[in-house]
Amino acid sequence: MLSMGLVIMSCHKKDSDAPSFLNFNVSTLSLPPVPGASADLIVESNLDWQVSVAAGTDWLQLSKTTGHGNDTIHVTVIKENQNAAARSAVVTAVPVNSGINLQAQATVEQKPYNVQLLSQKTFGGSGEDFISDVVSTPDGGLFLAGITSSNKSGDVGANHGDRDVWMIRLNSNRDTVWTRVMGGANYDGASRAIATADGGFAIAAYTDNAIGYGDWWIIKLKSNGDTAWTKSIGSTYDDYAEDIVATADGGFVVVGGYSTSVHNEDVMVVKFNNNGDIAWQKTYGGSSYDRADAVTVYPDGSMMIAASTSSNNSGDVGATHGYMDYWILKLNANGDKVWAKAYGGSQYDTPFELANTADGGAIITGSSSSSQSGDVTGANHGKADLWVVKVNANGDMEWNTLLGGTGTEEDCVVKATPDGGYLIACDTDSKDGDVGATQGSNDLWVLKLNTSGKILWSKTFGGTRYEEATSLLLNTDGSFYVTGYNESVGGVDTGDGWLLKLKDY
Repeated sequence: MLSMGLVIMSCHKKDSDAPSFLNFNVSTLSLPPVPGASADLIVESNLDWQVSVAAGTDWLQLSKTTGHGNDTIHVTVIKENQNAAARSAVVTAVPVNSGINLQAQATVEQKPYNVQLLSQKTFGGSGEDFISDVVSTPDGGLFLAGITSSNKSGDVGANHGDRDVWMIRLNSNRDTVWTRVMGGANYDGASRAIATADGGFAIAAYTDNAIGYGDWWIIKLKSNGDTAWTKSIGSTYDDYAEDIVATADGGFVVVGGYSTSVHNEDVMVVKFNNNGDIAWQKTYGGSSYDRADAVTVYPDGSMMIAASTSSNNSGDVGATHGYMDYWILKLNANGDKVWAKAYGGSQYDTPFELANTADGGAIITGSSSSSQSGDVTGANHGKADLWVVKVNANGDMEWNTLLGGTGTEEDCVVKATPDGGYLIACDTDSKDGDVGATQGSNDLWVLKLNTSGKILWSKTFGGTRYEEATSLLLNTDGSFYVTGYNESVGGVDTGDGWLLKLKDY
């Protein structure tokens, strides 16, 4: 019994004499510039400890500041880095017992935004070729839809007439799998496209080869590019299908304009099932010009539509502000109007696209020639600026901002990013202001805004001639695609479709 007691006493004495230690598993953590970016910092110790961050560090948050022994601290960025250079903060750990002289330090670095062109590629033939939209596919590939006047040259097959709908399927290496050209003797062109639940694609297009001067032309392709069905809708006047969005039931909604006379056009919204049958078809508008430009769908099946209106206090349109206003409609899943609101100033304000936001609202982009009038609170920089409007789920404006240079910014597309910001691509012929230096007569302008509409970064892309932007696609790895038109490569009136892949950190 005595020997056993001596052994126990000896073991206890050895444990109490173990040297104290306090370390971090790394000396440096590097985080991207976006809010929500995070990493783990591991404390290695046999003590009670406390952790602090250098004074004045308002962009970093620690999940805990005290602990015992080995533990993990979750380090999270809570503010974007709006500086041109990286910034850093020192995290310090010390024992709770101030009599123990130990300290561990790690530096947390937040990178600046750094816009990088990862790749670019042009597509086309001997004529003029546009890429209107880009869609991701389940196998990591892409589907491109656009307009072509080329014929049996380059990436284009046999043309049927003036302009044709042009579609390209790319694999994950961006090599062409197949192309399709569809149309008649007159003008045809794709506006927007989606991937469908059955592995195929649906395209909202325009045709001069159907009922009236111009009609909606909806094309459904199988996964191999074969035509599943097509459907044209229209009046005896000009009608345009502008946007298409998938719905949870496997169908889709198409929006655009429907002409009731030579000088009068209404917003039209049509719900299709996957077989091309019309579930419902509705029009909205006033006594003048009203056309839907874009649509987005929410998880409950409701939708928000961005339209242009020159109507005023007539039909579905309330009081407007100028010659043309943003007109935003909220519809339920059956197409019934929940509310409609107009936003604008004293001049021309025309939306081009919108995207839903995490709070149930929307971000809307377009062009404005108004200045400090009506809902336009900022001063216009030139002929027409990019006008960004943020609305909540009830359509109340939360903020708006005018951005641009002394020229014209138009055809502005937008995507809400996972970090709460907004990615935008426009056409611009400005060479100053928010745009900065450009390369040719018209460039593709890409910019990122934070959650309150402040520019985080801005960059132009182009050559010595005319370039424009048409669509955006976000990737899961933080990179994104911009599509457009490029005359610097293809030549004047023989430009090519342009696909750029970018990353901003």
